[in-house]
Amino acid sequence: MDKSYRIKTNIGAGVEKMINVNLKQDVDLYEILSLKLSQEKLYEAHSANYGVIVGRVLANDAFGVPNARVSVFIPLSDDDAERTGISSIYPFNAVTDYDSNNIRYNLLSSKKEFPCHANVGTFPSKRLVLDDDTMLEIYDKYYRYTTVTNKAGDYMIFGVPVGQQVLHVDVDLSDIGLLSQTPRDMVYKGYPIDMFESPVKFKKTLFRYIVRTWL
Repeated sequence: MDKSYRIKTNIGAGVEKMINVNLKQDVDLYEILSLKLSQEKLYEAHSANYGVIVGRVLANDAFGVPNARVSVFIPLSDDDAERTGISSIYPFNAVTDYDSNNIRYNLLSSKKEFPCHANVGTFPSKRLVLDDDTMLEIYDKYYRYTTVTNKAGDYMIFGVPVGQQVLHVDVDLSDIGLLSQTPRDMVYKGYPIDMFESPVKFKKTLFRYIVRTWL
């Protein structure tokens, strides 16, 4: 029978927290939040120069947000800054930077997913990545540490280099599972109608949420 170890967390306290865990070799499975990490997939050797980020995206200080996009931000390298093909698509040296179309760094879909959805993002679709060699190179290099939260709002990113990192989160209120909102829902809650394109369509606006983390 597998030997498992439950890592205790204190979510909803409103305090950023880094948990130090002694990863013993005789433990087969680590459980944290709603996630499970197997020892053999976590670290293949006794020591490693990378880490694992595990967390939960919260709403109202306690409720996990599903389908939130999370990434470890990677700034544009000096070499790629000299390559027009790459720098014109990914010009970002910080998550607060904007591209030539005045759209900031984001992880939101560039495709319209459903009627009230406002496709404000520039994150490439799978088809675009597969069909465009430049986009594939950008995806492999700059979006390599990107994931989405599960139904509990939890996420896990493997292989992150040690040191200070910037963890970026994007949430589309119209595309978060059972918590998804329409403009009409938000008007009922007291938001002014002029915040939206119409009662059934959001405006094309990006909001920013940035988290810094250390490994």
